[in-house]
Amino acid sequence: MAAASKRARWIGAILVAAAIACGGSKEPSKEGDKGGAPPPAPSAGYETSWTGYVSKTFPGTLDDDVEGVKSALRALGLEITEESGGLFEKNLSAVGGDGTSLVVTVKEISKDQTRVSVKVGYMLGDGDAARRILSEVEGRIGAAKAEAEERRRRWRSSGSGTGMSATTTTTAPSKK
Repeated sequence: MAAASKRARWIGAILVAAAIACGGSKEPSKEGDKGGAPPPAPSAGYETSWTGYVSKTFPGTLDDDVEGVKSALRALGLEITEESGGLFEKNLSAVGGDGTSLVVTVKEISKDQTRVSVKVGYMLGDGDAARRILSEVEGRIGAAKAEAEERRRRWRSSGSGTGMSATTTTTAPSKK
């Protein structure tokens, strides 16, 4: 019985020591003190998953945003090797000139909004490279949207429409 109580006292002493060591100081931290981990980098709308995907939500339809993604990948010198998907989701696989693989998933989350997710490499992925790709995608989608808006504006301001003009002339049947 003495050995069991001696072991229990040691376990209790270790737990008390661990609790004291893990407890923080009662002093409030000083404003100028920058100890500890640095603050996280600003996210700029990026979402990062534990599996290595970096995602961002974009305005636009699924088809328009998939075209923006393809354009961005081509501009970055990445070769699209596979394209698949269904009604509300498209998947693209690509490879870089150095053999780095990447996967892009474009999911429609509403009729005028999509989420683009990028994973570069294997395992946990390369978050910086994925953010760079998403930055290029954002530029391409924004440029396409501005171009479409400019076309709409020009079409409205030109006053052209379909159908017949207001001044039509008719010819009377000839009399013989």
